[in-house]
Formats: sequence, structure tokens, C-alpha cells
Amino acid sequence: MTYLFTRSSGQWGRVLISDHLRVECCARHSERRNPWLKTGKFKKVSSAMRLLGTLFSVLFVGSAQAEPMIFERVGNGGNCDTCSYVQATGEIVSATPTRFEAFAKAQKVGVGIVRLHSPGGNLAAGIALGELFRQKGVTTEVGSSAALSEALQKGLYDRSTGICASACAYAFLGGVERVLDENGKLGFHRFYQENALAQPSAKLLTGQDLGTAQMLTAALMLYTVKMGVDAKLVALASSAGPDEMHWISQADAQLLRVVYQPHAYKPWRVEPFKGGAIAIAESNDTSKNVVVSCSLQFGPNVALIDLKPQRDAAAWYEQCSKTVLPDGGQPVLGERIAPSKIRVTRRKDGSIIMRFGLPTHNPPLTSSEFLSFKDGYPRACSSPEFRTSAENFAASVRLAMQNCIQD
Repeated sequence: MTYLFTRSSGQWGRVLISDHLRVECCARHSERRNPWLKTGKFKKVSSAMRLLGTLFSVLFVGSAQAEPMIFERVGNGGNCDTCSYVQATGEIVSATPTRFEAFAKAQKVGVGIVRLHSPGGNLAAGIALGELFRQKGVTTEVGSSAALSEALQKGLYDRSTGICASACAYAFLGGVERVLDENGKLGFHRFYQENALAQPSAKLLTGQDLGTAQMLTAALMLYTVKMGVDAKLVALASSAGPDEMHWISQADAQLLRVVYQPHAYKPWRVEPFKGGAIAIAESNDTSKNVVVSCSLQFGPNVALIDLKPQRDAAAWYEQCSKTVLPDGGQPVLGERIAPSKIRVTRRKDGSIIMRFGLPTHNPPLTSSEFLSFKDGYPRACSSPEFRTSAENFAASVRLAMQNCIQD
């Protein structure tokens, strides 16, 4: 018979998979007392696990004190893309994916952002929830929501800190875009062999135990890779000791692609091209490029390239190219570009190029952003999709301007 239980210390829950192997679950929130992490007691669950799905169904089970996860649309009353979001709070249980799917169907404007605040729960449900997030194009965040006490209108909330651990952390990976606030806590951990803690040099594992452990590790790696995350995350989670949780750092989250913003840009780079050089900034999802070059045909120029344009994108680019701003031309690399120096081209492969002719090979380089609302663009003609990285920006552009291509 297989059992699962939580330890009376109030720090961790654990699962007994066989007579020897058990798995850590539930997060320890050491900074403050958390009612989610109080003591549990013995429960019977299904018999020996033959399939990986059955194995998953009893892993990372939360405290019996935790309330099942609920989904609620909240917001601060503002008029912006991120002002309204879905707050997901509580333990992930077997019914959570079904409840989320029903909630999503009832949303007239789509789900958008899901902010997760959870100690963990059922691993199978966490992975299923992550799959649904990916299917519905959800952006995931870590954190809770706090009521705005000084708001003129009741029922308004804004983002607050929180945790997402264990099964919740794997659900988080399902987000098409994944955001970890500076003070948010995202925790991963490993499973381990029970008796080895007391007898580390003893040979205690059976062949079945080893097979179960290998299946779980392989499955978690496959899921993380499918979500676009580096499989090294599973190894990093395993570095946490028996009574520890690995709270991932911002640096590791970036390195392992645990956090991911598809429209954010990689650092600028320089590539040789036709006897010269070009400076390139590429979005993480490779749908947008910004290329700076100088050539005999176009002179010094900046090309915004939309490789996967939406249906009406060509008309939008044409409209924006003719937009006259109050301060004159459109701001590009610190210069003002008149509409007569802007050209929109649709290529045979469907991609669109919006090219700005620059008046000089030595622009001020005051900003690495293009079509930015804060530069005075009307809202209907501004886009967050060409805000390139500042990393390597000036050096790359200068080098390209000094090495014109021979076209």
C-alpha cells in the first residue's frame, strides 16, 4: 500500500511512494508563519504506481490545511494592458485544471495574465495547469494581490509579493510569458530516498525505486524542455537538501529561461554582411528584428522588420509611417525622421520592413526604443514590440555605421 503524509514540524509535506522512496512537497516559508504549511496527517492514496501519470498524481501534495486554488479577476481600475489580471491563490488540487478551464471560458476578453500565489499541491495537476496556460497563451506572474485602501472605488487591488513553490512552480513554467517580480519567490525542490537520510552509506534502494526515480526525473525534464526552459532546472532543483527549497535567483531564472518575455530583446550584436557590418537586435521569440546599417543604396538607415506580422499589420505600418508628431519627425536613434524618409515594404515571404533613412552616420543614440509611446507617439501608433535592449547598443550601432555594406 502507498501512503502520503506531512511531517509534524510544520515545514514540509512528504510522499511515501514505496517502502523506501519518498518525495519532498510543499514549500517552507521561513520568513513568516504561513497557515498553508501547518501540520497534516496520514492519508491513503492509490496502490503502486505503474504509469508515470499515476506517479505524478500523488507527488508534491500540499498541506491538508491549504484551501484549493481559486481564480479571480482583479485590477486597479486603470486603463492599461496589465491593469487587470487573474489572481490564482491556494493549493493546486486534482480539480484545479478543470476549474481553471471553466473560469477561462467565462472570460469575455480572454485570460491574459495569471498571478500565482501557492505553496504547491498535486504535481500532475500543476503540470496540467501549465499545459492549459500554454494552450491559452497566458502570461504567468508570481505574487499575490492587496486591496487598495486609498482607492475611491471599493474592490480594487494591486500587485503584492507572494510565493509559488513546488507544483505551482511547474505550473508557472507554462506561461507563454513568465514574469518573476524582484521580491517574488519561485521555489523548486527534489525528491529523495527516505532511509538514506539516516544511513547515507547503506544500499537501500530497490530496482523499482530507481526506476520510479528515473521516470520522474525524465518526465520533469521533458516537460521543462517542452515549455522552452533549460532542462538544467531539474538538476538545479535537486541541489536543495532534504529540508530545503531552492528559491531561484533572478540571474538563474534568466539563464535557464525560467522567466521569459517573448517581445523582449536579446543584446545587440554585430554581423559581417556584404563587405561591411550590420548591427542587429532580435526579439526573444524571433518575430521582430531591428537592423542598423549604412549602404550605397539606402545610406545610413534603421530597418524595423516584422517577420510574423498580424493580418492588418501592413496598413498599420503605413499609417504610422505617415504620422506627423508635434515635435516634427519620428524619433529614431536621437534624430527626427520626416515621413518622406520612411518607407514600408512587404516582402514576398509576408514579412514587413519599416525603414527610416537617417541624416547622418553619427546619430546621438539617445534611445534604443522605436515606436515608443513615451517618445510622443499617439497611442494608436505606438508599440511595445520594438523596445530593444540597451546592452551593446551604442557600440554595435557605431561599428555598423563605420563599416558600410557594399550593396
